[in-house]
Amino acid sequence: MLPVDEPTIQSEVVTEGRLMAIMPRDHPLTRLRVVRPADIAPYPLIGFGPQTPYGDIVQRALACGPEPLRISTVVRFTPVACAMVRAGAGVAVVDEFVLRGRTWPELVSRPLAPKTRVRAHLLTLRYEPLSRTARAFVDILRDLVPPPPGGHGEEADAGDLTQGYGNPTTSDW
Repeated sequence: MLPVDEPTIQSEVVTEGRLMAIMPRDHPLTRLRVVRPADIAPYPLIGFGPQTPYGDIVQRALACGPEPLRISTVVRFTPVACAMVRAGAGVAVVDEFVLRGRTWPELVSRPLAPKTRVRAHLLTLRYEPLSRTARAFVDILRDLVPPPPGGHGEEADAGDLTQGYGNPTTSDW
């Protein structure tokens, strides 16, 4: 999900998505078209440690509300957050990538407002060519996901963290 600041690694944006609030099908938040941090406040929140890059992204997105949200359960990975929501432990905010496919049919997702963009990155060795198998995988991956704005091949730069991660825009949708 995040670019790497390492001279021997090339970080390429593969696709772009957004943060989503997830909840069980029978949850009151399912009645909303978009979910704001204040909407989440009354419910137990499954979150990520703020010391992790992903946790920082989610924390900054949720800080747009009138008061800080308290995380009731801390997890390390988004699939674990989805499993906890499925088990009824609360609601969570995750990237839309973990929701693709039919892995979590019991969950409902709503866009988080304000919109917070997240980017998926392909990390490769800068000075070594990809193997045929790795190249085939990358080609299949690119066929499966929409290209980021500006198309494929956009190399991540230092501004990527401040512009694309966790800085909510004023857009509601």
